[in-house]
Amino acid sequence: MMMTTLPRVMLLAPQFWISGTVTLARELQLGWPADRQPVIACPTRSGRPSTQWGRDVGAIRRATHTSWKPDIMGTAEGVLEVARDAFDLVHVTEPDIPAAQRDWWHDTLERLPVPWTLTLNGNTYPDVDWQRIINARRFTGVVWHTPGHVPPELRDARRPLRIVSLPRPYTLRHDVSAQLPRLAHPVFALERRESPVIGTHCRIAPDKGVALVAALARHIGACVCVDGAPQAGAMPYTLTIQRSYLPEDDHVPAEARWVSDIGPGRVSYMGSFTDGVVVAREHDVHVSATRLGFSAGHEYSLLEAVDAGCVIVQPEHMTESGCPLNQHTYPWDRRGVVGALLEEHRALSDAVRDAVLAHESWYDQSRNRTLVAEHHDPGRLVRAFMDEVLAVI
Repeated sequence: MMMTTLPRVMLLAPQFWISGTVTLARELQLGWPADRQPVIACPTRSGRPSTQWGRDVGAIRRATHTSWKPDIMGTAEGVLEVARDAFDLVHVTEPDIPAAQRDWWHDTLERLPVPWTLTLNGNTYPDVDWQRIINARRFTGVVWHTPGHVPPELRDARRPLRIVSLPRPYTLRHDVSAQLPRLAHPVFALERRESPVIGTHCRIAPDKGVALVAALARHIGACVCVDGAPQAGAMPYTLTIQRSYLPEDDHVPAEARWVSDIGPGRVSYMGSFTDGVVVAREHDVHVSATRLGFSAGHEYSLLEAVDAGCVIVQPEHMTESGCPLNQHTYPWDRRGVVGALLEEHRALSDAVRDAVLAHESWYDQSRNRTLVAEHHDPGRLVRAFMDEVLAVI
């Protein structure tokens, strides 16, 4: 029997400690009507809250830490019981989970007691057992696919699937239409007067291309700022030639902050954060360098940079045809840490120079904000997705 009213929805977020999946879950909540707003649930094997949740910015040391907590947590059995008793639909925000828990996670999905749907976040997911997901008893076959890779196991599945291509939901939060004063920070007081700050904020991992961004300090003499919590072994200070620690302040502890002179420019690493829009307001030009094949489309860091009023530079594969931003693009090129420093990526350098000129000539940010507000509107996207879901449950 087809359901005609909006179901009660649980958002099942297995990796509620990676910034993108946390933001996705929170933005999805905003897309439902207030009287039917879903809750975010995250099961753990022990049933105890993760020590990675609820950290303030001074306690965040790695990209696996977040300042947010899910609404519901417990053992898989406890979460499944709540889903059965109180919800009509479960939407899974991420198909993958670390290898040590992968069998447990697939078993949890197979035992979901109500119909469920899935988000694909544009990644390749080489370790997901897609056959177990496709054959799960209550899986509806409806998939919210954000721009990027579609696993061939889903694309060529014998079972009919509804793969609904929709952008990531996002709600603009900050009014910067009048170029409100930037955050005052002693590190950038001099550079703000002399030249724009080139910045990126993201999970510091090789797939995010931080080496390419930091190397702009050497190749075009830019002041570059990198914000974000690192994954193990991915700290951008592998790029440093001379490093000096900055004094501790209320924003970031001293051990997580440093400045490096690289050629004519310099790189400042400002550590972790809890609000991407706030740190993006410390940047004038936002540069994305996410690896081709890792992801595609507008990442949350880019949407936060638009929210903050930055001029946008990003690889061609990260653009979205349905949202023609006022932006500067370049063809992505693979570079390691050493290669990024020794060999200039000229197309990237040229795009950043053009972005700096746009900033200096009074960049109009209203168009990008209007486009993002329409294209990534959570309410519109949830309605489009639920039309597909209601057709099968």
